[in-house]
Amino acid sequence: MATKREQIEPSKFEELDADQLKDSVREMLLLMNPLERKLFIKTLQYEMFRSGLNISAYLIPLGIPARCAEELTPSEVGHLMRFFKINVPSAVPALARVLDECPVIATGFEQMSAWVLKAMSQEAWSRNNG
Repeated sequence: MATKREQIEPSKFEELDADQLKDSVREMLLLMNPLERKLFIKTLQYEMFRSGLNISAYLIPLGIPARCAEELTPSEVGHLMRFFKINVPSAVPALARVLDECPVIATGFEQMSAWVLKAMSQEAWSRNNG
């Protein structure tokens, strides 16, 4: 994991405007290693699914060339989260859950391990149900 990271405090998530959220998420993802980034995006995809939303359905209308969530760049993830915060109020709790559980915010080895295990189980679930 990178040593210097900008953190989004879960309690401050609601205070971020959509552009700040987009920029913060992009910067956060750029600081992650590829595995962390993949797990973050998988967790986002899973939490959106739990909220009844399919990320893939929003990609083309938003002008994002990725065919699936796994192909998203950090900028595209930030743009997508900005869009959800502005236009899809039902997605906001899912965004908060993702940011609350991501390794950039988590401190300590135990929290990071728990986040990785949860994300990996969600990936296994999506392989079996996707």
